[in-house]
Amino acid sequence: MIADKWGFSREQMEEFALRSHTLALKAIEEGRFDREVAPLNGVDMDETPRNTSMEAMADLEPWRRAAPSPPPCPARPATAPPPCCWFRKKP
Repeated sequence: MIADKWGFSREQMEEFALRSHTLALKAIEEGRFDREVAPLNGVDMDETPRNTSMEAMADLEPWRRAAPSPPPCPARPATAPPPCCWFRKKP
């Protein structure tokens, strides 16, 4: 994983993810991606960016490389590409 290879902490990665989601949501709201996204099967916008917080991400359990396969992610839209890492709610 990227964190292992480059020595990033979970907090650093979550700060990056939060900033990325925040910027993406702002750009979507401002229409900056309107010319970039082509409708497919009735979906005409990227549904993946979420309005989240560091607190909400702290409740997510990181996916571990030792898992035989990524856990199911029903919240991820079918139109989204596979994520680079997976999180699931803590039991």
